[in-house]
Amino acid sequence: MRIAFLWKWWSWKTTLSWNFANYLNAKNKKVLLVDADINMHLNTLVWIDRKNIKPLSDNWKLIENYINKNRSDVENIPFIGSMPPTLKSNFIKWIDDEFLNQISCTNDKWLKFMAIWNYNDSDVWVNCYHTKTDNYIKFLNHFLDKNDDIMIADSVTWIDNIWNPLIYSYDLNVIVVEPNQKSLWIYKDFIKGLENLWIDLNLKVVWNKVMDDEDILFLKKNIKSEHFLCYLKKSKNMKNFDRWDEEWLWLFMKEHEDIFDKIYNHLISVKKDYEKYYKNILDNHKFVSNSYYNDYYNIDFNKFIDPDFNFNKVL
Repeated sequence: MRIAFLWKWWSWKTTLSWNFANYLNAKNKKVLLVDADINMHLNTLVWIDRKNIKPLSDNWKLIENYINKNRSDVENIPFIGSMPPTLKSNFIKWIDDEFLNQISCTNDKWLKFMAIWNYNDSDVWVNCYHTKTDNYIKFLNHFLDKNDDIMIADSVTWIDNIWNPLIYSYDLNVIVVEPNQKSLWIYKDFIKGLENLWIDLNLKVVWNKVMDDEDILFLKKNIKSEHFLCYLKKSKNMKNFDRWDEEWLWLFMKEHEDIFDKIYNHLISVKKDYEKYYKNILDNHKFVSNSYYNDYYNIDFNKFIDPDFNFNKVL
C-alpha cells in the first residue's frame, strides 16, 4: 500500500511521515520511505548521509534499462514518464528485491529510503521539480506492492503533483492541515484543482497543531466532513524536537500512537485497486501523448500500449 503525506512547508508532514514509519516499525512492518519533496531533508530524520543517497532522477538510465530489458519495442524511442507497463516489462518488487536495493539505501534492516531528486548547482535556472519526477513515475508504474507492504511518501501538494501521475499513484493521500486561513486556502485550492481531474482520489485530511475546541470548531466549519480522518494536538514534544533533540521525536510518536493507529487502520481498509490504477495510467498516457508527445517526437506513443496487459497477470 502506498500512502502520501501532502502539504507545504512547516506543516509537519515530513515529521509525520517519519513518525508513521517508526510506528510501523513497532508493528514489525518493513517500510519503504520516499522523500518526494522539493527540498530533500527527510534523510536528516532517518540519519542517512546525503552522500549515500542514490536519487532516482540521477539513475534514470539504470531504471529504464531494468524495466525495459525484455522490451524490444521501445529500444529506439524516448521512454517518456507516462509510458504504461506491458507483459514484457520487468517489474520492481518489494523490500528484498535486489534491484530495489540498488536504487535505495537503508539505515537498518527495517527501513529502506529513496529520494526522487538531488538539487545541484547545475540545476539552477535549468531544471525544476517536475523534470525530476519522470523517473519516479516510471518506478511507480513498474513497482509491485501489495496490501501488506507499506510505502510512505513525503510529498508536496497542489500544482507540483496534482497535474502529473503522482496524484493517482498512491492508495491514500493524506493532507496535513493546520487551523489557520493560510492552510485552508491551500486545502481549498487543492480540492478545486481535483474537480478538473478524471480520477477518483482517495483523500483524507489530518488536522495538525490543534490547541483547543475553538480550533476543532474552526476546522469542522471549513473542512469537508468526508475528508476528516483524525487530528493531532499541538505538542511540546515537537517544539523540543525542533531544537534538534531526537528523544522528543520518539516521545511525540508515543504521544500520538492512537492517531497513527487510525491512519494505519484506514490505510489497510483501503483495498489496493490495480485495475483502477492501470486505467489512470492509460488515461494519463493517452492524454499527454495526444496533447504533446506525439507531435513533439513525431511518434504515436499510443501504439506502445499492450492491449493484453493487466497487473493481475504479473503480480
